[in-house]
Amino acid sequence: PDSRVIRLIERMGKQAPPKQKRVLCMNKVDLVTKKKDLLKVAEQFKHLPGYERIFMTSGLKGAGLKALTQYLMEQFKDLGLKIH
Repeated sequence: PDSRVIRLIERMGKQAPPKQKRVLCMNKVDLVTKKKDLLKVAEQFKHLPGYERIFMTSGLKGAGLKALTQYLMEQFKDLGLKIH
C-alpha cells in the first residue's frame, strides 16, 4: 500500500485511547489478484499498536463479512447492548 496510508493507519492506532478497541478493516480484497501480496500487507499491519483485530473484506463477494459481523455482535453483547 501507499506509504501515506500506512503512516495514517499507524498514527490512528497510536492515538487510540487505551480502553478503546479498534479494528482495521481492509476492504476490496477481491481486487487483489495475488493473494500473497494481500498476506504481506496483513502481516505488515499485524503488529500495529491500537488495533485489536484485522479483517480483510470484500463487500462485492461477501468475503470476511461474517467474521466482522460476528466480532461486532460480540462487542455489543459484551457491552450489554442488544441488537434487534
